[in-house]
Amino acid sequence: PAANRLTLTRAARLLASGKLTSVQLCTYCHELASLGDRPHHHSREGGNGHDGPPGLGLNAFAQLSPLEKLLQHAAESDRRREAGLSLGLLDGIPISIKTNVAAEGWALSAGSRILNWRESKFNSSDYETASDNADGQGCAFDSDVVHRLLKGGAIIVGTTNMDEFGMGSLGNTLPMHSRDEAKEQPKGRRRDAGLVRNPLPYLDSLAPSFLTDGQLEEHFSHHDEDEVDEMWAQHVTTPLLWRHPDLLHDIASPSFYRLRSLSAGGSSSGSAASVALGSSLLSVGTDTGGSVRLPAAWTGVVGLKPTYGLISRYGVVAYASSLDTVGLLAPSARCAATALDVVVNRRSEPGQYDMPGKDDDERLTGDMDSTSVSVQVSTSVSKLLIDSENAGANTGPLKGLSIGIPSAFAVMECPPLIQKAWQKGIDRLRDAGATIQAISTDVVSEKMIEASLSAYYVVACAEASSNLSRYDGVEFGADLEDLLSHGKDSFGSQLKPTNEEDGASNNPFSNLTELERRFSALRSIGFGGEVTRRVLCGTSVLSSDRFHTHFEAATKVRAVLAREFNAAFQKSEAAAGSEVRVDLMLVPTALSVAPDLGLDGSQALDPTEMFANDVMTVPISLAGLPSISVSVDVSLADEEGTKAERDIIRSTGTTVGLQVFGPKLSEEKVLLAASVLEEAGGYMYDV
Repeated sequence: PAANRLTLTRAARLLASGKLTSVQLCTYCHELASLGDRPHHHSREGGNGHDGPPGLGLNAFAQLSPLEKLLQHAAESDRRREAGLSLGLLDGIPISIKTNVAAEGWALSAGSRILNWRESKFNSSDYETASDNADGQGCAFDSDVVHRLLKGGAIIVGTTNMDEFGMGSLGNTLPMHSRDEAKEQPKGRRRDAGLVRNPLPYLDSLAPSFLTDGQLEEHFSHHDEDEVDEMWAQHVTTPLLWRHPDLLHDIASPSFYRLRSLSAGGSSSGSAASVALGSSLLSVGTDTGGSVRLPAAWTGVVGLKPTYGLISRYGVVAYASSLDTVGLLAPSARCAATALDVVVNRRSEPGQYDMPGKDDDERLTGDMDSTSVSVQVSTSVSKLLIDSENAGANTGPLKGLSIGIPSAFAVMECPPLIQKAWQKGIDRLRDAGATIQAISTDVVSEKMIEASLSAYYVVACAEASSNLSRYDGVEFGADLEDLLSHGKDSFGSQLKPTNEEDGASNNPFSNLTELERRFSALRSIGFGGEVTRRVLCGTSVLSSDRFHTHFEAATKVRAVLAREFNAAFQKSEAAAGSEVRVDLMLVPTALSVAPDLGLDGSQALDPTEMFANDVMTVPISLAGLPSISVSVDVSLADEEGTKAERDIIRSTGTTVGLQVFGPKLSEEKVLLAASVLEEAGGYMYDV
């Protein structure tokens, strides 16, 4: 399915050549977004109240721009291009923004009711157009990353759903519409189990007619790049139902709906789903412990987590401030490199940032975020990537690079399916000229990798407890009465003064003041189950009797882990006597394919199983290193994998994620290796 997508770089080439207009491209993406988020009629209840044509029910978007407004921006881009005033490769490209990243005029909800999250117009009973911001909840400013993208001409299609405050790995911690509705859900489904679904089962049905599985290589060998561009342009400009005349009939069938509940990963679930479907050609996400890389692996796209601080966090809702990193989800590594060129903190001279500068509304990005780091770059990452590929055309693009395979990541829980994909990635990198080196547990210890998951959740929960304490309904957070008016919740026992006749024993809130009761009611309604769990955990580890034994111990694990990675990446005193020195490392992104959560979400993993999804990504996050997840295709023998994994692989073509990571500020090498891995994953035909 990966090769069936229109990529950002191809779309930019089509726009520059005049074979496609931004109006046509935005119409195409909006059409896919509407199809993806419209509810599916075939439900157990026999319908869902939606009278329009059926959709895929992905729930990827929190808000979707009205088509008229979207096309206005697209027409402006076309006029700039005709006048020779194009703003760059992203000018006229449709993108999406995770809903915890500020964008002027769009709701900044972080997927939480306490920040006025509302169901999208496709899933709410009143069909309110969320993007009209009729309730006055639109953000008043742009985050730094959105500011840079808009300056580059990108057009926002919509904002995407996410696990509440970024806390989750399955895309299933969106709040339910109300607690009363949640109580009626099947046993096992949490009250915050709003689902974002994986589009992979549907991609073959939406593939261009000139691309069919099993014929990609033969097809492209008979056409040059210009001919392929022409075919893509024709595909984009043809209305959806003309391209796929049987689509609505197929969608309405029960068999088409069989695997609609595959998880899209988390927490950037909506961002990954939108890029995988093709409804946006780039999406901005955030990665705290794997929230960009995990959904990228499960949806078959590329997920880039840059060096911590390389992209400004100004305007991003905080979860764990020392870990939060703005990331990018894109169809290919080259697309991610193109976007990184625009959003990275770059300076042309030491101490001076070159975009946006003081001429751009007196906004100097580096001063907005105290944790930002900047690099002195003379040329673009994407140009360096192309130059490296061209230079290695005969000798191999990775000639001279040493790539390490840390044995500490080969945990007992790593199944044969993932090991097979890992070996396929190793072979591909070796074939491209890289030197493969095993990294023993003496350099990167298995003990530290195992301890990193616990350390991560201690640090992340502690910082979340501090960051989320601001939401009290006075300075920050929704108004309590407003939350109550949008649901059927009742918290009268918390709000009413204690009746002396009832006695204090009948009211657990009898010892609270009226203000404290309001705080308690607001946070009880506003926070979902997973957020509540992590805030309580964070408060506990910051208490006086646990601070030294838990929080300080976690920070020590983090420091040791960073030293071990640095020792492997460069010769230092820590690596004295060891000849191991690598440029990059390759490990799996996750230990499974996308799980099936069930049509009603009742098969969702328990919190402990959900935490385990991050075991391959959190060590890299704790060290603040750049990492990128790329999907590779694998075939299964009858004896490999669980029955559920075999069924999913054979029915949907689900891919397995591998991640490449390196030392801080090594994005160029990381992206180069990722572009090579894409050839092993079936992306080579559409870059």
